[in-house]
Amino acid sequence: MKCKIEKSRLSGNIICPPNKSYTHRAIFLASLAKGKSQIRNVLLSRDTIATINACKTFGVLIKEDGTNLTIESSGEVKLQSPQIDASNSGTTIRISAAIVSLVDTKTTLTGDSSLRRRPMQPLLDALEDLGAHCTSTDGKPPITVKGKIQGGKVSIPGTVSSQFISALMIASPKTDGVTLNIEGNLVSKPYLDATITMMKKFGVNVEIIDLYKKYKILKQQYRRV
Repeated sequence: MKCKIEKSRLSGNIICPPNKSYTHRAIFLASLAKGKSQIRNVLLSRDTIATINACKTFGVLIKEDGTNLTIESSGEVKLQSPQIDASNSGTTIRISAAIVSLVDTKTTLTGDSSLRRRPMQPLLDALEDLGAHCTSTDGKPPITVKGKIQGGKVSIPGTVSSQFISALMIASPKTDGVTLNIEGNLVSKPYLDATITMMKKFGVNVEIIDLYKKYKILKQQYRRV
């Protein structure tokens, strides 16, 4: 068989498959942005549903329409319950812990038996350095967090989980500003890049002082998308 291939131009549309990590971040960031955001083509799973439920606890209205979400927020955290159940999602409990530290209310965060074995202490130490009061069960969930963090300079190890750094970054624009130092070799670098990219889409800039080592996040307002 002989084939002849001629010069041609490809055309068409490609729809990227939804991604769990980006879905988590989009839901949290839309929940911190004043107004109504439209999040399309989300990945709905046990973990991202835990994030949706956590954000509803922040006083956010979330409506589901297939794989699309409409998220309406005042831009401020107005806790509706003193407890958040993150189910099996480490991303949910870690980012939620940083967000609830923005308010002067004691919140308990927990999850299933597997999540209750996940480390939290590095994040709790960092939140305390920024002015929160935290307790835990031997450094693991269930944990309690009571703000209000004000901002400042903080150091956190990068060798355990990049989720700790992502959590601090996401909460930082709602403070007076944070300079974040990462100690050791940061694991899971692409996830931190994803956080910074998503924050930019919601109108917040993260200044890179030393890549994967030092960042500065000024006080800013998230914008709806």
